[in-house]
Amino acid sequence: MPFMKEVLGFFCLRRYLNGSVAARPQRQSLLEEDEDEDQDSVDRGDSNKQEGLGLRAKKSYVEKLKSKLRLSGYSRKNAKSFEDPFIKYGYGVVAFFKLLRLLILLFSCLTMLAMPSILIYQNHDNMSSYYGIARTTMGNLGSSYSKCFQAPVELNSLHLTCGDYRIGEVSSLGIIPFHSDNNERTCVNRDNEPCKNIFSSGFFAKQEEVLAYKRKIGLLGVCLGIFMCMIYVFVIYFQYQSNELDSILWDIQTVTINDYSVELKLNQKILKAYEDQCSQNEIPDGNKGANLSSFLKDYIEVQTQQYAIELDRDDLIELDKLRVAMIEFDFRRGNLLKLLIQRGQYIKQLNFTKRRDIEAKINRFILLNQNNLEKPLCAFVTFEHTEGHNFFIQMIKDNTPRDYVEYRGIEAETAPLPTNIVWQQRNKSVTEIRLKRFLSVILIFSVLCTTMFFVFLIRQYGSQGVSPFSNQNCKWVWRQYGDKLQSYAQFAFNESEKYFESYLEQQVDQEDLNLVGCYCIKHDQNSILYNGFRRRYQLENKDINQNITLTADDKRMCTKFEMNYLSAQIVNQLASQTIILLNFVLRYIIIFIVKYVGYSTESLQTSRIMIFIFIVQFINTDLIILLMNSDITQAKSIFLIDFNGQHPDFTIMWYRDIGLTLINAMLFNVYWPVLEFIVFYGIRLFFRQLDRGWSTQSWRTKCFTISQYIDIHGGPEYTIHYKYSAILNITYITFMFGAGMPVLFPIALASFLTLYFMERLMVAYSYRQPPMFDATLNRQVLRILLYAPLLYCTVGYWMFNNIQIFSTEVQLMKTLNDIFQANHTIRNSLKFNFATPLLIILGLFLFVMITQRWTMKIVERMLDLDPAILLYKPEEQVSFIEGLNKEQRHWLIKEEEKSREKFGIKKLSDEFIDKLHNSKYSKETELLGVMSYQVLDNPAYQNLLQYVPEILDDRDKYIIDDQVINALGQSDYLKKILNSYYQSSPVNPSLGNLVAP
Repeated sequence: MPFMKEVLGFFCLRRYLNGSVAARPQRQSLLEEDEDEDQDSVDRGDSNKQEGLGLRAKKSYVEKLKSKLRLSGYSRKNAKSFEDPFIKYGYGVVAFFKLLRLLILLFSCLTMLAMPSILIYQNHDNMSSYYGIARTTMGNLGSSYSKCFQAPVELNSLHLTCGDYRIGEVSSLGIIPFHSDNNERTCVNRDNEPCKNIFSSGFFAKQEEVLAYKRKIGLLGVCLGIFMCMIYVFVIYFQYQSNELDSILWDIQTVTINDYSVELKLNQKILKAYEDQCSQNEIPDGNKGANLSSFLKDYIEVQTQQYAIELDRDDLIELDKLRVAMIEFDFRRGNLLKLLIQRGQYIKQLNFTKRRDIEAKINRFILLNQNNLEKPLCAFVTFEHTEGHNFFIQMIKDNTPRDYVEYRGIEAETAPLPTNIVWQQRNKSVTEIRLKRFLSVILIFSVLCTTMFFVFLIRQYGSQGVSPFSNQNCKWVWRQYGDKLQSYAQFAFNESEKYFESYLEQQVDQEDLNLVGCYCIKHDQNSILYNGFRRRYQLENKDINQNITLTADDKRMCTKFEMNYLSAQIVNQLASQTIILLNFVLRYIIIFIVKYVGYSTESLQTSRIMIFIFIVQFINTDLIILLMNSDITQAKSIFLIDFNGQHPDFTIMWYRDIGLTLINAMLFNVYWPVLEFIVFYGIRLFFRQLDRGWSTQSWRTKCFTISQYIDIHGGPEYTIHYKYSAILNITYITFMFGAGMPVLFPIALASFLTLYFMERLMVAYSYRQPPMFDATLNRQVLRILLYAPLLYCTVGYWMFNNIQIFSTEVQLMKTLNDIFQANHTIRNSLKFNFATPLLIILGLFLFVMITQRWTMKIVERMLDLDPAILLYKPEEQVSFIEGLNKEQRHWLIKEEEKSREKFGIKKLSDEFIDKLHNSKYSKETELLGVMSYQVLDNPAYQNLLQYVPEILDDRDKYIIDDQVINALGQSDYLKKILNSYYQSSPVNPSLGNLVAP
C-alpha cells in the first residue's frame, strides 16, 4: 500500500537522520574527504576554519540526505507529487489533493474498523420499523423506558414487548394518574364522563445476561474507537510532519521566484546608510528609484560577501553567487490600488464618464499623499542564485558574537510568491489593522449570533412538524388494538381535529396521531404513501385485513393524515434548504468581511476565511440540531444552558429523531459537490447562451472587451477555502457522533471520494487558474484535524455511559405528564466502567496537546534532528536568469524598454538586461508562475486594473476607449501611476501626458 511505503520511508528517514549504525559508515565515507581537509586546518589552529567544518559537513549532509530521500519509498511517493499536472499552480493545490487522497485511505481503514459495530448494531431490531441506515446506530440495541406503552382500560389487555430480550422480574405495579394533584384512583375526561383513561404501571428489569452482552458490545466499540483515534492521530500527525519535508523537496525540485527573493524591510539602519552616502555626493541626482535600487544592491552584496569572508566560507559558496539580480520597492499604496481597481471596473463596464471621474479622484489623492506614495517601506530583493537568498537569510539570523557585525539590525524574510500577495492590503498602519480586526470580530460575531437564532427557529419549526411521525410504533398499535383500531382512530381524529384541519399546526397528542396514522397506513391502499409505508413496516398482504372497507369518514380522516404528513415533510425540507441557502449567503458575507479586514497574502486571507466558514457551518448545520432538541440540564452542570428540548440524553428517541437528521445531513455532503457543479454550470450556461443571443455559433458574443468575455465564458474562482472547511466539517461531525453512529465513517469516505474526483475534474476543466498557494493553508488544516479525536472521546464516552441502554436504572413516572428523567449526570459518568478507557485516552490527548511544545522538543532530541541541515539547497539549482524562459525574458525586456522610452522609468539595471539577452536558459527547469514582483506583471492584477501588457503585438487593438488617440494612454496610465518613484522627473498624473508617441 502507498501509505505503508510512506510510513516505512519516514522511519527510513528517521533512521538516517538519527545516525543509525548502518547509515553511519556510509555517511562517514561520503564526508571523509572533506573531514580530512578540515582536520588539517584544525591542526593548524585555524578557528574560523574550525567553524566552517560544521557548515561543510551539514551542506554535504543535505545533498546526501536528498539522495537518501530519493531512494526511499517516501521519496518515490513525493516524486509522484512533483510530476503532478497541477504543480504549476503551486504546492498548495498539490497538497490539497494529497490530503484528500490520504483521507480516502485513512477513512477506508477506519470504515473497516467501524464495520463490526455497524453489523452488530444492525443485527438488533429495536428500530426495525425504520429504514436500514437507522438500524446501524447504537439506538438499535434497545433501552429501558419509564413508559413503554399505553392503552385504554376497556381493551382489557396490554401487550408488552421487549425486542429480542426477555422480561425479567416484575418489581412493581400501579396506576399513573394524569396530574399530580389527582388523589383518587379514578379520572374523568373533559366531558365529565366516567374514567376511561386509566393506565397500568409496571417496572420490568431485563435479565443480567442480556445487559452483560450489551456491555461487551459497548466494550468492543470502545476498544475499536480508541484504536481508530490512535491510527487517525498517528496518520494526521505523520502527514503534518511529512508535509514539511514535502514542501522542502518541492522547493528543491521546482523553481519559483521566491526561491531567490527576500522581503527586506527598509528600516532606519538602511535608510541612514543611504542618506550618509547621498550626503557624500556618491549618488548622482535624477531617478530616485534607480539610485536607491543601485545603492541597495551594492549594500546587500557587500554585507553578504563580508559575512562570508568573516566565516571563511568562500570555499563553500562562490562570491559571484551572492549577487543581486533585481529589486522592487513597495509603498503604502493600498488605498491607491483600491481606487485603481475601481477604475478598472469602470473600464470593463465601458463607463468612461465614471472612469474620468475616478481618475480625477486618483490624481487628487496622489497630490495629497505624495510623500507616502514615494516613501518605500520594503524591498523585494531577487538574487541571481539561491545560494545568495539562503546565505542572506542565514546571515540576518546569526546572533553569534563575531568581529564583523555590520549586518546586525537588518530585517528580512523569504518573500511570498508574487501571485500570493494581496498588494492593496499591505503596509497598513497598526491602528488601521487593529480597528478593522476589532470591527470584523464584532461583525462576524453578530452575524453568527443572528444566523444561529434564525437557524435555531427554522430547525425547531421543521423538526417539531416531523417529530410526531417519527415516533410512531405501528406494529405495537396494530397488535394492541386489533379490529378495534378503526373506532379508536375515529375517536382520536375527532379529539385532535384542530391539528388535522390545519396543515401547519404542530401541536398534537402523540397517541391520537399514532392511532390515526397507523390505521391509515395499513388500510388506505389508495394513498400515494402506501407503498413507502409498507416497505418501512415490512407489511405483507397476509397482514392486511381485506374485509375492511374505508367509510367516507375514514377516507376523510386518512386524507387529512396524508396531507399533514406531506406538509410536515415539505416544511422540514424547506427548513433544511433554507438553512443551506442561509449558509451559502453567509459564506459570501464572511468572505466580504475577511477581505475588508485584509491580509497581506492570499494564503493567510484564505485560511481565515476557511476557519470562519468551518465554524459557522459546524454550528449551524450540526450543533444547532443537537442543542435545539436537547434537555441537557439533567446533566447538572452550571455551564449548560436549558434549550427546552425533549431529549435529555442519547436515548432511543434521540437516535430516531436527531440521529437520523444528522445522518441525512452527512449524506447530503456526498452528492453536494455534484449538485453544486450542475446548478452553477447551468447558471453559467444560461448567461453564455444569453450572450450569444441563443445562437448555436460559439463565436458570437455581445461583449465588447476581452475581460467581459472572460467574465461570462470563464470558469468560477477556485474557492479552496470552502473545500477545506467542508473537509473539516465532515471530519469533525464524523468523530463527534461516530461512536454511536459508526455508519458516519463510510459516509465520510464517500464524501471525500466525491469531493476528490469532482475537484480534480473542476481544476482541470472548469476553475480559473488559482494563485500559487503555499503550504500555510494545508498546514493549518492538518493542525485543526488533529483535534477531531477529542470529540470522539468526549461525546463517545457520554454515549457509552448511557444508563438506559447499558443498565436497568429507570426512574418511575409519578404522573403521565412527567418528563423522562435519564439520571445521566456528570458525577454518575465518572464511575469506573467499560467506557473508562475513552476517558483515559481523552486525558492523554489533552496532556500531549497542552504540553506539545515541550514534548516535541524531547522528540526532536530523541531523533537528533538538526533543522539547519535543510537550509542549503543543492548546487545544481539553476540561476534565476537561467530559469527564465524566452517568453518571460521577452516580457521583462519589453516592459523595461517601453517604460524607459515613454516615461523615463528605469527599474532594471543595464547589466541585468544584458544577461537576459545573452544568458542561456534551462529547458529542463523553467521558473513557475510570475517572474517579478511588479504589480502589473501579475495576471490577476492585469485583469483587475485592466492593464494590457507591452508584449502583445498590436497592443492598441486590445484597448477600447471612447477616444481612439488616447487608447494606449488608458493602459499606460497605470504604469506611470504605480512607478512614479522611478521617474527621472516629476510628471503630473493626467491623461494628457500619457498619449502614445
